[in-house]
Amino acid sequence: PLSVGFIIRGDEGNISYISDTALHKSLLKHQNDIDLLILSVTRPLQSRIKYHLSTEDAAYLIERIRPKMAIFTHFGRKALKSIPELQAGWTYKKTRIKTVAAQDGMVLELKDGNVELLREKWTDF
Repeated sequence: PLSVGFIIRGDEGNISYISDTALHKSLLKHQNDIDLLILSVTRPLQSRIKYHLSTEDAAYLIERIRPKMAIFTHFGRKALKSIPELQAGWTYKKTRIKTVAAQDGMVLELKDGNVELLREKWTDF
């Protein structure tokens, strides 16, 4: 499958975004010195389907890319029912890389190669 992803390299750190796609070895290309990895994880544990990343796939990528932090986003219906925070927690236990489930309004700061979570979710409703 074809997909769009990108890597942003800057003075304060490097961000990689892997959009909705299947696991493929080409996803590891150019993934050196990544501080923040953002992954579209549409499928929870033990629920792989074609053309989408599962929690296991995300853990595989995180183990090899070794970012300072990973963020899961773009949850499918089944992933939402499986509680994205639990999926992120499982991934942290497996990889020992800080992994969080994205929330609307989440704010992060990337500075000097370090990633800090400034606000977990939108609270201005």
